[in-house]
Amino acid sequence: MRRRFPTAAAVIFGHSHMPLHDADEEGFQIFNPGSPNLRRGAPQHTMGIARIAGSSVSFEHVLL
Repeated sequence: MRRRFPTAAAVIFGHSHMPLHDADEEGFQIFNPGSPNLRRGAPQHTMGIARIAGSSVSFEHVLL
């Protein structure tokens, strides 16, 4: 995704409904909040919170 979005600090996606949060050594992040109603193989229902402070962004999974 870094190649597809070279100027982004993070990419949020959700099509798979599988929770994921990963970052590379340069701080580029990818985040999938999961799903509160369709687990699709995920161990638990989840949702996500994104927090933006200045030029930084952080993500958190919330287990439901």
